Amino acid sequence: MRIDDGMDGDNYTITFVAVHTGVITESAVDQVHSLTAGWNLISVLVLADDMSVASLFPDIQAIYAWDPDGELDYVPSTIEVSRGY
Repeated sequence: MRIDDGMDGDNYTITFVAVHTGVITESAVDQVHSLTAGWNLISVLVLADDMSVASLFPDIQAIYAWDPDGELDYVPSTIEVSRGY
């Protein structure tokens, strides 16, 4: 993930709602990423209602993921839990 120099030290707070199978329970969880100018490696650990890149990281300059089968990087439209970006 790459952010602009002017965004150095900006925090992104993502609020996730965790739903557990078996018992209907919901709780809000905040996952905060403190990003610096240049390249950052992040991973999201819980599900949000909207996992799109535009929803989770609206001000990101660029975001990439690695496809090990095709051996190439790509620009994802959605974020997958536990995957590195």
